[in-house]
Amino acid sequence: MKKITKIIITAAVISTMNVSALAAELPREAAPVMATEESIIITENLIGNVLTEVQGGLGFGEANAKANNLIRTAVIEGKTNGNGFGMLSAISANSISQYRDMYLRPEYYKQIEEEIKIVIADVITKYANCEVDYITAVKEAYEKIYQTVNPTFDYEEQLNLDTCYRDIPAVNNAKFTVARKLLLEARRQIE
Repeated sequence: MKKITKIIITAAVISTMNVSALAAELPREAAPVMATEESIIITENLIGNVLTEVQGGLGFGEANAKANNLIRTAVIEGKTNGNGFGMLSAISANSISQYRDMYLRPEYYKQIEEEIKIVIADVITKYANCEVDYITAVKEAYEKIYQTVNPTFDYEEQLNLDTCYRDIPAVNNAKFTVARKLLLEARRQIE
């Protein structure tokens, strides 16, 4: 049922928008957790060419300005199927930021992907086997990543503290992005 719904949404969105065959794909792991598949597809169709430019070296500021202009125009013209600027621009900014970071540090991403695969292997398996939902899997993966810096880190314990008392280890954000990517890939393989 989910596949049919995704296919219908994708077909509806694509039929209402111009799509470039050369446009870069939006990285699903960069989308905010609350983003719907429809809002991701709409954003991808709107800013795919901008993402392609980012892959070629366009800076974040200019790319974000271009993308926001495209999104704003589409929202004003009613071409976003009711999806608002706030969500679409968040998806866009996250995607541009990720592509820009990957452009600047490609070797780092290859290195940490192998590292994170090992660190969160059990979480990937649980998620792929539908033992946990995506939100829980992401939380467990994050905790394991934090534990690579501080083995006693307890996610729940820290989140229950007032923010000024939290002791959350410093971890490169790319590791969390790669963890989400690996989780999403694991689920796609079984669907």
